[in-house]
Amino acid sequence: MTYEELLRSVTQALPETEGKLAIERVRFCKSENKAYFSFLSDVLIGEKGFFIMKNALGKAFPGLKFSLRVASPSLAKNFLENPDKYSAPLNHFLIRHYPAAASW
Repeated sequence: MTYEELLRSVTQALPETEGKLAIERVRFCKSENKAYFSFLSDVLIGEKGFFIMKNALGKAFPGLKFSLRVASPSLAKNFLENPDKYSAPLNHFLIRHYPAAASW
């Protein structure tokens, strides 16, 4: 599968990322049979979108273990100007990775 085909499979599953998503890097660790996918996005990918992307990658690479990272450095200025817009996705991320933070 080429990078273009991979990107197309993800953007078909998540149409709002069309033209706003790029593959930063894909690394495969043969000894672990695991791939590490890193994307850059010009739009905020919330929790639902993240799992849609994971599902699309799982369909594209059945049986392969993988890790997914989506970064949005182009949104940094907007984040600083409108932090409330990002509070829900940030809270979901923190609770998913640090369940003890839910009580805060």
